[in-house]
Amino acid sequence: MHPTLHLGPWTLSSYTLLYGLALFAAGSVSFARLYRGGLEASAAGWTVLFTIWAGFAGAMGLFALVGTLLHWIGSGVWAWQRSNGYGPGLACGVGTALLCLRHYRVPLGYGMDRIIVGIPLGQAIGRIGCLMAGCCAGQITDSWLALTLPDRNGAWLPRYPARIIASVADLTIFATLLLVDRWSQRRKQVGGRGLFDGGILWGYLGLYALKRFCTDFIRADAQHAWGPLSTMQYAMAGVLILATMALVAGITRLASLPLAADLPRD
Repeated sequence: MHPTLHLGPWTLSSYTLLYGLALFAAGSVSFARLYRGGLEASAAGWTVLFTIWAGFAGAMGLFALVGTLLHWIGSGVWAWQRSNGYGPGLACGVGTALLCLRHYRVPLGYGMDRIIVGIPLGQAIGRIGCLMAGCCAGQITDSWLALTLPDRNGAWLPRYPARIIASVADLTIFATLLLVDRWSQRRKQVGGRGLFDGGILWGYLGLYALKRFCTDFIRADAQHAWGPLSTMQYAMAGVLILATMALVAGITRLASLPLAADLPRD
């Protein structure tokens, strides 16, 4: 589409620009939710900054390091593989966020629920960067869904709009998490049962896994190790099962507890 943008004498990668905008949007939402949730501004700011830095390092550095090691094992040649991946970035970001929340003595489930909602908004913006850069292209198809779009090599062909579909799905996840969280908070304010702390985090992981599992069917870069599913789909199936089990266990445990209105009063 437009892999580079020309601003007067400057040339800027559209992917880099959208990636930066995605981090800013996700960080802003997470900061606002932490601050409104009772964390001081400085603590919320440092938590978000450390989480972003760790996530960026994991996505750009750890993933590339693993790819380089695999390339070296397979070919015997040490050559740095420039690549990035969301999974390592998410793992590093979540791990760092948990450490920060523990440092500031914020309940981990409650704090992660405040942070994680901004992530799908950032992903939705980031997918537009993928579209402009040509990466993560959809498979070539003659389906009615096809749009003439390029891949990383600049080949414009009728393809599934995988990046657009993923972006819309991410926005839907973002809106869903916000609505569920607001419903939960209102229920708790009137003494009812909302969602358990950590439920928004597990909900995001489950919805993301479901989205990625489905979109891999139409992505051209899906790598198939064995069977009809891609390697990523097997991994996402595992995440979806784990998230579903955690949600069911949490909701069941919460339902067994008495409501505040039912407790005896002195």
